Amino acid sequence: MKPQLKKGTSLEYEMADFDVCDQYQFTIISEKPEFSFAWRIASESEEHNAIVNIPLIILKNADESHTISQGDFALKDVINSNKGLPPFLISKKIHAELKKKGKSKLIYGGIKYNELILTETTTHTVNIKDKQEKIPVLIVKAKNDREKQEDKLIIWDDKNYPIVIKATMFGSSDYYWELKKIGEEKINKKKVAVKKRVLYEIGENRTIYLEGTLYGMVDTVSSKDIFHPKYIDIKKFREKLALVKKETKKKNKYKYGFIDVNGKELSGGLKYDVANEFSDGLAFVIVDLPDMFAQRLGQKGDRQFIDTTGKTVFALSNDIDGILYGFHNGFCRVLKLDTVDKINKHGFIDKTGKPISKLEYDDADDFEHGIALVKKGNYFGYINAEGKEIIPIEHQTKGTFYENKIIIMNKEGAQVEYDMKNNK
Repeated sequence: MKPQLKKGTSLEYEMADFDVCDQYQFTIISEKPEFSFAWRIASESEEHNAIVNIPLIILKNADESHTISQGDFALKDVINSNKGLPPFLISKKIHAELKKKGKSKLIYGGIKYNELILTETTTHTVNIKDKQEKIPVLIVKAKNDREKQEDKLIIWDDKNYPIVIKATMFGSSDYYWELKKIGEEKINKKKVAVKKRVLYEIGENRTIYLEGTLYGMVDTVSSKDIFHPKYIDIKKFREKLALVKKETKKKNKYKYGFIDVNGKELSGGLKYDVANEFSDGLAFVIVDLPDMFAQRLGQKGDRQFIDTTGKTVFALSNDIDGILYGFHNGFCRVLKLDTVDKINKHGFIDKTGKPISKLEYDDADDFEHGIALVKKGNYFGYINAEGKEIIPIEHQTKGTFYENKIIIMNKEGAQVEYDMKNNK
């Protein structure tokens, strides 16, 4: 009997981590090959079974340079968490290459397998609806030359759903996970709403999901709704606040604001035309953003930095044309257009909005260790928190920090050291 992978199918995996062996049940809540799972842990060490919606991991070819999944959830985050290791799909491209050429490549949780080698085509016994059944599988050797690591994967030989049903990791028989049983859904159906497309955790034990075109938010531990879908975008929590976006009554016109972990909107609600996420206690926002024609005439709107209560800390000076990212270690990189050269010049402001020096640099990095890298032309140097140039802008490279010193290459190509103990 070949099991049908469809909505409501449960997959029960066993996972061994050297001295611990747990069971996990995954329930398919979508019928597409790129589907999501609901899961629960059945470990005796747990006081209760937690139900959490997590995305199915999809592994792409190594030459595509990254691991992806439904939403923004990397396999390495699962491996390094205490949530267990979910099943994952091998991409159809990898499956086809293994079948045709006997070889492929793979990015797996940040590890690059230089080579996947098909060693055998056989069957694997799985309990399907309480009967022992054999399903076709590919036995694959996974090699990581850099770490001298060789793992073993058993992949369900199905062109639409090539799931890894067993993985023996780090060359150890004591570290593995294996599909044991395929059956019907046994998780409380009321807690697994199939119309929800679960995306990813955004921090503070909160997970967002998509219903239609709107996002809602649930408690990751209890799976209870914090609020029903109402925003068209929700960013990850930064400093316990998440940036959210709503469409106004005018088509293609949006407003931005912030919510806390309980879904409560920051004072004033969604009133900003532009908003950045919080960093270093402050967020950049714009109220009453002019239309494109007015912006070309130099109008910039009411540009502010607000704190985590929604209070305006300072208005951004009209002498400044833009910001880069936000505050970091007490300072924010800002830009001013050079009207002669028609290029942006860089500088810094402090948390009162005051520039610490002229906006005269061709490039700059954020403050680290109390100093910031700046560049003019092809040469680098450093300034301190007062804007004073403490390492002349006459070096060929950026510096390297080492035991209160900066090692940097001067104009002549010689390596020199600067004592940065007092940043003066």
